[in-house]
Amino acid sequence: ATPGAGSLVFIDAGDMTQLKTPEHPALTDVDWDPTGRFVVTYVPARKSSEDAGYYVHSFQGDLLQRHVVQGLECFAWRPRPPTLLTNSAIDRVRKNLKQYQAEFEAYDRLYTMRASSELIEKRRKLKADWASVLAKTADRAKKLAALRPALSSAQVEENIDVLVKEETQILDKLDV
Repeated sequence: ATPGAGSLVFIDAGDMTQLKTPEHPALTDVDWDPTGRFVVTYVPARKSSEDAGYYVHSFQGDLLQRHVVQGLECFAWRPRPPTLLTNSAIDRVRKNLKQYQAEFEAYDRLYTMRASSELIEKRRKLKADWASVLAKTADRAKKLAALRPALSSAQVEENIDVLVKEETQILDKLDV
């Protein structure tokens, strides 16, 4: 970063490619957090009273937060508290890390399998319900198909009877 210019360049150290080039107007100070996951750029009030504040970026250059703080004098990351583990416990964890990793991966696989088996069972039930509805609909369609010819011929016969009767009545009236 060039102080006062406000330009940052984030570079991937693995292949030396440029990731992001965010801007922070009147930028004067840059500070990485102790974990290396975040970087803050800030302008203290003593340098510029209007632009006093800070921006928090991810290690890849993405802007995460923007804060304007009137009267900002200094920015400092909160110190990390000491670990509650003893040195021997830390060494034991490091030594058995592969064993712990295998245990947690097995647990993750079991959890995933259980979730997927529940999903499969739910889908089977839905498929069975659908098959039941489909079978009922097919039975109803067969019954209606069997009734259609009888209904349509009965209607035709009724229509023919009505027409014949009407013609007969008309002829009777003409003869009189």
